[in-house]
Amino acid sequence: MTAEMQEIRARAMGRAQDRPGLVNVCLLAVVGVAAGLVLCGVVPNAWLYRWGGLLGVTELYIGATAASTIAASLSAAVVLYGVTHDSPSLRMLRTEAGPSLARNWTSALAFGLISALLCLLAAALNIGGYGEWAFWAFVLAVLWLIHGSWRTIWLLRALILAARADDAPKYDAEQALRV
Repeated sequence: MTAEMQEIRARAMGRAQDRPGLVNVCLLAVVGVAAGLVLCGVVPNAWLYRWGGLLGVTELYIGATAASTIAASLSAAVVLYGVTHDSPSLRMLRTEAGPSLARNWTSALAFGLISALLCLLAAALNIGGYGEWAFWAFVLAVLWLIHGSWRTIWLLRALILAARADDAPKYDAEQALRV
């Protein structure tokens, strides 16, 4: 990979990390275009009919609601720890990251919950006989769930590194006393 490509990749990753809403809008656009192409008949949809004919697909949608809720709960725990814990490193992280951190915390939690709602919507659409629309709601829910989970892991890593920065001097001081 050339230096120019690495720079472009680094800028894109930075923008994606700082603007979770942009990533979610891009995912919505990709699913919207794919759904439009399939539902308008531009792209063959034989696989979609097979999916809609599966028994238990509504149960899958409802089960995915549980996964989305668990991911949102983990995001809430990470956010609460980051907001309430009063260590120097976490205060510095919250201060320096500012609005970007707030957007990431909000996005990780919100899109876990929105994903759960989309899974419930997919189940309702499937029960109502709109299986094709249910499928696309489910696809969007899964993509947003993956994105929110990735963002939660990224935030958790930042919190772990901040806690480690607080613990390292204490550990070094304890080790010096033992020698």
